[in-house]
Amino acid sequence: MATALLNRVPREVLRLGKLLPRFQDGRIDYTNARQAPVLDCYVFCSGRLLILKRTRPIAGSATEWHVVSGYLDTARSLREHVYQELREEIALCLGAFDSLLALEPYRHFDAKLWTVYPVLARLHCEWRIRLNEEHVEFRWIDPAHIRAYLAPHVCRAINCILPCF
Repeated sequence: MATALLNRVPREVLRLGKLLPRFQDGRIDYTNARQAPVLDCYVFCSGRLLILKRTRPIAGSATEWHVVSGYLDTARSLREHVYQELREEIALCLGAFDSLLALEPYRHFDAKLWTVYPVLARLHCEWRIRLNEEHVEFRWIDPAHIRAYLAPHVCRAINCILPCF
């Protein structure tokens, strides 16, 4: 199941891609949409979770900390989106991790209805994190401390992933 999720284009991307406008570069424009699919990638190394402090907090979020994330705005597999976000946000190359595990998506509502695709990426070594302009700081934290940093729906998703870890 996890491999199947990683290897397919999320159905929301296909559906919304037919209905919503696009940016000039071809990406789906979710700016005024009432719903959007996103990727949340939980990067673990030596039992610790990578969290990122955003330059600008996500609209409607009570916290400025989050995990590697991004819109699913092109008709590519979830795996390809994971690789892109890891490369863009923290300069992680494919050789830096040893496994990916996707869980079933869940829905969360605040300013819009989000379909969140959670993916666990396990690094096999300490990697030098290089942040892009979206983030100002990162930390490796013990999963027991996630409630101090992350939104409740993200904490619930991580708690679902931990037994698989």
